[in-house]
Amino acid sequence: MLFFNCVVIKQSGNPWLRFTERPHPHCLALGFALLIAVPAVAEKARGDRIPDVAEVTGSMTLAERHLLNVLALQQQIFDRYDHKDREPEAYEKAEFELLLRQLMSAYEELIAEDPENVLLYIHYGKMLRKIGQDEYALRIFLKADHLEGKFAVIKQQIGNYLAENGRFSEALVCFLQAIEIEPEEALYHYQLGELLVLFRENFIAEEILFPDVVDEKILTAFSYAVELEPENRGYRMRRAESFYDIENPDWENALILWDALQEDASSEFEREAIQLHRARAMVELKRYSKAKEALEEVRDTRLAYSRQWVLQKLPDSPSKSGENLVRQEPPLAKQP
Repeated sequence: MLFFNCVVIKQSGNPWLRFTERPHPHCLALGFALLIAVPAVAEKARGDRIPDVAEVTGSMTLAERHLLNVLALQQQIFDRYDHKDREPEAYEKAEFELLLRQLMSAYEELIAEDPENVLLYIHYGKMLRKIGQDEYALRIFLKADHLEGKFAVIKQQIGNYLAENGRFSEALVCFLQAIEIEPEEALYHYQLGELLVLFRENFIAEEILFPDVVDEKILTAFSYAVELEPENRGYRMRRAESFYDIENPDWENALILWDALQEDASSEFEREAIQLHRARAMVELKRYSKAKEALEEVRDTRLAYSRQWVLQKLPDSPSKSGENLVRQEPPLAKQP
């Protein structure tokens, strides 16, 4: 049984966590910081598929029946915690920690009861990750992987830990293994793409991948995610954005993708944001008059900084100071 002094629900500035625990803030990576929250991606990332009991054993053991009760208790605890802002009296910190200790004890008892059951380790490891006990969660996932090395979700969870800790080459192996086991799971392709983007320069510097190879793999990973889940707008958005992450973008192809996304924009803000993406691509293609037309439709003040950045890329711009704005995040970029 693992005891700890303070339980803190995971809240970290680690960039990899954006792709595993929270909504991914889509941005124009090599131009301007325009944030468009696409909850579908994060919801999928949080809900990575765990095999059900029948898939693992073909029947339900006594420990697995007890697991259902533990999962129900776990859901109740975290539901109350998630509503803390609306019900500030719901938990004192000490009470919440006590409940988590009891929850951990319940998992430990289940594993002692059925130590070869991989499903128990998977659920326990994910719970430990949720409360920030990452090192212990890794040990649990490694034990599960030792018991059964053909579960993609275990490879993914180990890969998440490795990526969060900068062990990008090992994380790459884990995500490739997850894809090999479950090639039809779009999330794994999406996370592979994000890993390659986040550590692109590292892969190149350590000569693990050549620049043209890593760029091709970035585009391919996001394309596969869209192919497998064509209705997932978050994946479609990220595929279009991936052209900003590579060295020699095909702006014509990028523009085609942004045109398609504009057709079913979910809000006026998103429509205008996509116009900015379209304008950026048209500037790169030297279609300056078309770029100006697109920019004229961008009126939301939250996009003012980004609009100005694109305007300064035009050849007749009165100022070229926009070059100094690359990768800076303006206060107007984020949605409220």
